[in-house]
Amino acid sequence: MPSESWRRSLADGIGQLGRWFQGRYGFEADEPTETVPADLYFDPDFMRGAIAASHTVRPEFLFQDPPAPDTPETEVDLDLRVAVSRVTRHYTACLSVAAYTALAHGVALDMSPRNCRLRTRLGLPFTLVLDHLGEGAVVTPERSTPWRVTAPSVTTLAEARAHVWRTLYGTHLAPLFETVRRITRVSRRLLWTNAAEWLGMISDSADEYLAGAGRPYVEDRQALMKAPSLPQVPGENPLRGLVVWDPVPDPRYPHGIHRRLACCLTYRLEDRLGRLCQNCPLLTLDERLALVQERFGVRMGTGGGPAERQSIRRGLERITRSKRPGQALHGD
Repeated sequence: MPSESWRRSLADGIGQLGRWFQGRYGFEADEPTETVPADLYFDPDFMRGAIAASHTVRPEFLFQDPPAPDTPETEVDLDLRVAVSRVTRHYTACLSVAAYTALAHGVALDMSPRNCRLRTRLGLPFTLVLDHLGEGAVVTPERSTPWRVTAPSVTTLAEARAHVWRTLYGTHLAPLFETVRRITRVSRRLLWTNAAEWLGMISDSADEYLAGAGRPYVEDRQALMKAPSLPQVPGENPLRGLVVWDPVPDPRYPHGIHRRLACCLTYRLEDRLGRLCQNCPLLTLDERLALVQERFGVRMGTGGGPAERQSIRRGLERITRSKRPGQALHGD
């Protein structure tokens, strides 16, 4: 596989999806920043350090055994959930956008940990670097690729999708989430919702920025959400029923905009205190649509306008209510 043209095609495809994916894919030679093999995140001690690096949890708690499931929740538990949520959201973002951008262009990548490295930003896994471009990738005549790729071919698009699902979820994210579960008591629902939301972010961005050319992203998302199970992931498909799409009166979003059914909790972080996400269940549909529209074409990290200020007010109100005597701490 001619790696340089393949890398550039992937980077260009990701870049077309707008603000949420800036900097999520990088070349090894782009900058001297050290990369971390994905395999390291499966080590409990390394993962504890990654969670602590999010600056949201007291380090001494990370090295204790997680409390029994029936132990009453405390502020420390909530703090830990926020930290874990931040780390896993960033981790799943860069893997997911590479996998589904390539698939939309007819290339099913092998997203196994052995092929992936992460470049960190402010201590968080932020940018994906693929060590072995094309190693384990497959293509299919049912979605011919415009990229310069030489790889084994499978007969159907369904097989290509299953290849991505097996390596991204079965080989990579499912065991990674179990590592997190071994050192914390964060719920599987929160972890898998963090993975599911990126299907929404990617396919909604394809609608928003690519118009009709974004159809493959939407079709791949719909196929995944309908799948009863995923290869090498025990039980039923853990992504189903965690995010929904609400119809909106804007032609840029013909499939609606997605909404998480469980809050990610990151509005409690000190560096974004109160700021709710545009897919947050704590906002009304009108408030979420206003946020999406306000952010169109605006670089990530740019100060927001009225819609963002409204989301912050909502989040701060939520934090205030949660700290009243007798009020549940988690409540999300």
